[in-house]
Amino acid sequence: MNLTLLVLGFTFVVFAFAKPNSSNSTEPRGTTRIVGGQEATKAYPYQVSVEVPLGGGVWKHICGGSIITSRHILTAGHCVVTDDHKLADPKNIAVFAGSHYRGYGSKYIASKLMHHEDYYSNDGKPINEYDIAIITLADTIKIVPNEVEIIKLSTDQTGGGVSCLATGWGSTTDYDHAQASDVLKEIKMKTVTI
Repeated sequence: MNLTLLVLGFTFVVFAFAKPNSSNSTEPRGTTRIVGGQEATKAYPYQVSVEVPLGGGVWKHICGGSIITSRHILTAGHCVVTDDHKLADPKNIAVFAGSHYRGYGSKYIASKLMHHEDYYSNDGKPINEYDIAIITLADTIKIVPNEVEIIKLSTDQTGGGVSCLATGWGSTTDYDHAQASDVLKEIKMKTVTI
C-alpha cells in the first residue's frame, strides 16, 4: 500500500503538458497537468517523453514518464487511453529517453499498455486517485550512466506537505492552447495526500 501511494504520488509530479486530441482517435487523450517552472538545472536520466505519431516520422509529446525497469515506463493513466475510454494502440506510443530536449533521444516503441484496474468508475469517468499506467516497451532501453537510467523508487510512504521536485516538458502558461516546452523543466512543489 505504501509503495502504491508513493508511486501514485510520484506519477503525479512527472506529468507534462499534453493537448487533448479528437474523440475518434486511437491515440491517447492527454491533459494539462503542470504549469510553470524553469529549465532543469541538472540531468534527470530517468525522465522520458511519451509521444504519439503525427505522420511522416514526426512525433508529438503528450506526457512525461519515468523509467522504472529497462522495459517499463511509469506514466499517467490518461496518457494511454483514448477519448472513448479504451487503451490506445501500443504502436501509437513511443518514449524518447536520454535527452534534455523534447522529441530527441533514443526512441522506443510500446508493445503493451496497462492502466490501473480502478481507473474508471462505474459510470465510466476517470478517477484521479488511480490515474497511473505502465508502458511496456518492445525493446530494452539501453542504460547509459548519467544519461539514461532507471529511477530509484522509495518504499517509504510520503505524506502531504513534503517538498519535492517535478520534472517534465510542461507549459509555462495556464491557457487552453499553450505549447509544451522544448526543454526539460523543473518546479518545486509540495506533495498532497489523496
